[in-house]
Amino acid sequence: MGRWPFALDRIAVPADVWYGERDTSHSPDNGALLATRIPGARHHVVPGIGGALLWTHAESILSRLLSRLAEADG
Repeated sequence: MGRWPFALDRIAVPADVWYGERDTSHSPDNGALLATRIPGARHHVVPGIGGALLWTHAESILSRLLSRLAEADG
C-alpha cells in the first residue's frame, strides 16, 4: 500500500487500465485518474462486473494487449 517505485508519467509502453463497474474495492473513477497520469493510457470500465476482471474477461483484456503491442510495433 506504499508508493510505487516508478513515475507513472515515465511509462513508455502502451498501457490499458481496466476496472469493473461494480468493483467495490477499486473505484473506476480512480482508474480514470490513474489513466490520465500514464501517457497514452486507455481506461476501460466493464459494465456489470466486479473486480475479478482477469478471470472473467481474460480473453478481451489479453486480446487488447496484443492489439496494443501490434500498434506499437507499427
